[in-house]
Amino acid sequence: MFITCLHILYSCIDHKALSLFILLFVLPILYHYLLLYLFFITTPLPLFFLFLCGRRALPGGGERATPPPKCGLFLTNQQRFVAITGADCKH
Repeated sequence: MFITCLHILYSCIDHKALSLFILLFVLPILYHYLLLYLFFITTPLPLFFLFLCGRRALPGGGERATPPPKCGLFLTNQQRFVAITGADCKH
């Protein structure tokens, strides 16, 4: 019964319209989800290795790659005060 209904339905379908529908709607959606799947599968790997190998070079992670400069514009107000007066204002 079910197969007979499918056969009748299949014979009534306009196959050109069905092919066009699949080409214009179904394939782009499948392609979109395939790209998303590949993106989420492959993206964490480079980020993970970047985290492991480049952790010291990334700002805010691990130790600083280069030490902060000891003079010039990069001093904090506290460091400038100590450099000028020689007295630490911390209590």
